[in-house]
Amino acid sequence: MTAYLFFALPEKELSKATELILDFPGGGFVAMTPEHHEERLRMWAVSTGRPILAVEYGKAPECE
Repeated sequence: MTAYLFFALPEKELSKATELILDFPGGGFVAMTPEHHEERLRMWAVSTGRPILAVEYGKAPECE
């Protein structure tokens, strides 16, 4: 499993963050990875000021 962290504020502010947004981009195990949703995730980080943790998940083993 891979996770991507998006944060718009200076890095030193990350240690002060007490909330984050957890995002599972895509849907139904088929609709792209966080890399494909990068623009949306970056804009979300800017507009909220919170870190965004986007999780990349794979298809269920029986689908591969």
